[in-house]
Amino acid sequence: MDRTRDYAEKRDFIRMQINVPATVSTESQHIETQCLDLSATGARVISPTPMSIGGLVQVRIDSPQANFSGLSAEAEVLRCEPEESEYAIALRIIKIS
Repeated sequence: MDRTRDYAEKRDFIRMQINVPATVSTESQHIETQCLDLSATGARVISPTPMSIGGLVQVRIDSPQANFSGLSAEAEVLRCEPEESEYAIALRIIKIS
């Protein structure tokens, strides 16, 4: 295994492209988003609503199969960037519940 790869390449290696619906909840609202990718430490979602950088949110991704539980986690908003008519949101997973 090549140990000289840079951090970005290592990060991309463990990121899963999933493209599934996800609900992101703030203190005041539940936002229906699309989760584009997921890793052990974070996720990227597309949201119709901007989110405050540094804000804490709850993320819920339901499993399409009844015999597998979905993902429920607390996360921090790391980035919120406009992307066409929506927002690309980078989340850091703090705790999986």
